[in-house]
Amino acid sequence: MTGKIVKLKTIVEASEIAEYVYCKRAWWLNRSNITSVDLTRLNDFVEGNTIHSKKFRKTKVAIKMQYVGFFCVITSIGVLMFLVGFEFFFN
Repeated sequence: MTGKIVKLKTIVEASEIAEYVYCKRAWWLNRSNITSVDLTRLNDFVEGNTIHSKKFRKTKVAIKMQYVGFFCVITSIGVLMFLVGFEFFFN
C-alpha cells in the first residue's frame, strides 16, 4: 500500500486478539476498514468452484462404476472358464 495512509482504531478489543492470532492480515484489513472492490470476481470464483466440485464428484462416481463393471466382467469370465473346464473334465 504505497502512498496510502490508513488510520487504525486505537483501542484493541478482546475479540480482535483472537482474530489477530488466527490471521494477522484479516485483523489488519478489518481494522483499517478496507473493503474488497472486486466482489464480482470473488462471486465468479465461488460459482466456478461449485461447478468444478460437482463435476469432480460425478467423475469420482463414474470411476468407481468403471471399477465395478471391470470386476463384474473379470468375475463372469472366470466363472465361464470354470464352468467350461468343469464340463470338459467331467464329460
